[in-house]
Amino acid sequence: PAISFCQLITSVNVVVRPPYSSNYTTYENLANHAIITLVGGPEDVSVILYGSLASDQTDFFIHTREGYNGGSFILHAHETKVIINDVPKMLFLSRNNVDHGNISDELWQQILKNGQLPEGQYQLCVQVHQITVDGQVDPGEIASACANFSLTQAQPPVITTPQDGQELNLNLPNTVFSWTPPIGNTLGAAIVYDLYVVKVPQGQDPNDAMNAAVNYKANNPLIKTNLTGNQYVTQPYDLKLDSNQLYAVQVIARDMNRQVSFKNNGKSEVVTFTKGK
Repeated sequence: PAISFCQLITSVNVVVRPPYSSNYTTYENLANHAIITLVGGPEDVSVILYGSLASDQTDFFIHTREGYNGGSFILHAHETKVIINDVPKMLFLSRNNVDHGNISDELWQQILKNGQLPEGQYQLCVQVHQITVDGQVDPGEIASACANFSLTQAQPPVITTPQDGQELNLNLPNTVFSWTPPIGNTLGAAIVYDLYVVKVPQGQDPNDAMNAAVNYKANNPLIKTNLTGNQYVTQPYDLKLDSNQLYAVQVIARDMNRQVSFKNNGKSEVVTFTKGK
């Protein structure tokens, strides 16, 4: 819905285009991700767009910083202006152009690092400000509009082979690892998988062994990255799996398009297996 405050602008409207990305970088440049429509009033006016992005269920709230002066333009009298892919006008929520309000610095840096916004109901608002004759931004908005949408995270893969605690046949030359695709809204995603298989030292928790393998490549793990399918069959050139040895397995889903986020950062539950005795 649009709200008009004065005769300078007749109306403004904003639409967020699905699929709704949970990656903050999408909102840093709203070109082709939002449609902003303005209808001019009885005379030409110089304006600039500001905005905000807020979650109804978390403390997430960012807004264009005071003094931002990018992408101003003339809205002509009675003109209907539709902004879709005009990049300079749609950078008002870029990281260098916003204040992050009551978001802690730690959480904000985490969002900037991994790009992932928290799950929840969101509201994207656009405010129209007038540019004064001396080129300054008038702090009082002359029109605004908001759009509501929901962000959800996809479920990570589930390993189906081997089953947790399974003892595999030692005589089979190859080991098959398979998993389910992520469940949830993955529209627009290009999903790839990273497979980790690592020995679990005696007495160590399999989850700790896997964390060390993923983060530090500890214990010489078998690593296969950027897999596009939901299965991997070991090859003769892969690390040999020893008999009577406990192994841990994890699959991590990633979106190459950075549009979809996953619960647990895309990491499956860790399963363990042995291969013969």
